[in-house]
Formats: sequence, structure tokens, C-alpha cells
Amino acid sequence: MTERDSGISINESLRRKQVGRFTYDTLRAKEGPNLINPSQLINSRTDWQILSIDLGGSKATGALVTIGNGMEIHRDTLTVLKSRNGEGYRQFLEQMTKIAQNGSLPVGISTTGIVEGSRLIKSSYLQRLLKDMEDIDCDFARVFPNSKLAVLNDAVAGSVSAYAESIKRFPNVKEIIFLINGSGLGGAIASSEHRYSLEPGHVEVVDELNPYKRKGICSITRQETSCMHLVTSGIGIEDTYFAKTGKRMQGENLADNARHGDKIAQDILNWSSYMVAVTIEGIMSAFNINPISSESAVVCHGGVFEMEEYREMIISNLNDNLHSLPNLLFTKDISPNACLDGATIAAITS
Repeated sequence: MTERDSGISINESLRRKQVGRFTYDTLRAKEGPNLINPSQLINSRTDWQILSIDLGGSKATGALVTIGNGMEIHRDTLTVLKSRNGEGYRQFLEQMTKIAQNGSLPVGISTTGIVEGSRLIKSSYLQRLLKDMEDIDCDFARVFPNSKLAVLNDAVAGSVSAYAESIKRFPNVKEIIFLINGSGLGGAIASSEHRYSLEPGHVEVVDELNPYKRKGICSITRQETSCMHLVTSGIGIEDTYFAKTGKRMQGENLADNARHGDKIAQDILNWSSYMVAVTIEGIMSAFNINPISSESAVVCHGGVFEMEEYREMIISNLNDNLHSLPNLLFTKDISPNACLDGATIAAITS
């Protein structure tokens, strides 16, 4: 039996029970587009310019991105729209359409949610965009009818650039886990041979590992659930703090409170970090990835990982749970927006 800093006692059997809930099916693993190995771009001497778009749960970003020799990336951010639920994203996309047409640019889009071809099928955090695009069947190809277009789930997009960066830093790496913790909890598996988008945020939490008794209606199943999103994600952390204190607070402010001794904020962040470490272990188990192999790596992305203390907790929890630390990267140390970079690569290689 061990006890977290939050005072919540857990044991090995509970952790293993939660790890066992991560399977190919519960992760809703979906094979992604068949892109060429992004590592081929590392030795390329060609320059490309792409209009790249990242549609996240809290903001949309549009940028002109140039990839040059050695996959050197230059980003010129055009606009950032802060939003919730994708409100205003349709108008944002229409502005991007004019830029793409004027420059005859290929377009790469990274979006939170489930993607099929060029269509956004479902998204927990872009409900307004889904409604606003009903008239065009939520098809981005109809927003950008005259452009070469690649549309990827954000975790898959991030995994493309993360994989390329991983093989530069760890020459033996053949496969990576890419984990996003921001508005929601998402993920992907990437290698030179395959690419899968994952939905770890929808995996059910063992009752004993849900100390704040978080429950909600799943946007996919439409049933009440106690899923990983509610316990670990950025919005989940904010909502848990609100439920405990009655105070609505953004993640960065909540982290600042934790630094200044707010015990409730500290406990919530600590528990989230523990469950994220369990999520990484669960994905490894589901895909038979050796956690200590030099041929695998874990790359963490998203606003929650921006907190230095949170990153330190993840490292500590992985060490405790796996008894060794896998090859580990945080995109904060790699790129200002790995998903945007991945969308750029996809637009070139699709």
C-alpha cells in the first residue's frame, strides 16, 4: 500500500485493475492516414509553405508554416481565436480559406475529435463547430474546396511531428506514444509503419481511483460515466476544483494557487498526474510496448504539461510505477505547437 501526497491510499492491485481497463477497444483505437515516414523530411532540401490550422478545445490557431532543410520549421502565426466549444470557428475557417486561395497554399488541419477523411465526426469540445458545419456535413474539404488538404485528429497530428523529433533525439526509437492533456485527454501511437488515434479520456476510471467522485455524460455514448477526462484533463481539473471550492479558476491560476500552498489545488493536480502516469502505462500494456526499451518513447503535449511541477510529478509517478523511466519528451521543450507542426507535415506528405 502506498499513499499519494493527496492523502489517498492506493495499492498495486488497484493500479493494475485500472491499467487493465486500457484495451484496443476501450481506447477506441482508430488507424490514421497512411503518411510517408516524416523522418524522410529530415534529409530533404526542399522548402514548403503550408497554411496550418490547429482547432483546439480552447483556441484556434492559424499560421503560415515553412519547412526547410533538415525539417527546420518556421511559423508565422496569423491569428489566434480563444473560444469554448468551437464558437466562432466556422468564421475563423472562412478567413483562412481566403488566405489559402490567395496564396495557392496546401492546408493542414489538426482538430480535437474523431476524424474520418476530411470530416469531423464527433468532438467533445467542439459542439458549436459541429452545429455550425452541419450544412456542409462537417466536411473541411468543402471549406477549402480548391486546396490540397490534410485533416488529422490532433493527437495523430502531434504524433507525426513528435515521432520525427523523437527519432532525431533517440536514434533507436521505432514507436512512440503521444499523449495530449489540455482541454481533454487524447493520444496516439506512431511509428514508421502505423499510426493510431486513441481516446484515453473515455476509459472508465476504477471507482476507488475516482476520489472526487466525478461523473458526467459522455459525448460519445450519451451515458453517465466516470471517465479519465473528468479526473485528469485540464477542464476536468478546473471543474473538480470548482466542485470542491465553488471557485471557477483557469488552469494556470489554479497551478499558481498550488504553488502558494492551496492544498486542494495541490491534491487535484497530484492525483491527475498520477492517473496520467497510469494512462501511459495502460496504453503501453494495450499495445504491448516495452516501457524501458530504447526503441520506444513517450511524448507529452498540452497545456497541463506546461506546469513544471506537473511534469516533475509525471516523471516521479512513471519512475514509481514502471521502476524505470522510458524515453520521455515534453513538446514544451520541442515546439510551441506540435499539433500545428504535424498538420504541416501531413499537408506535405499526404
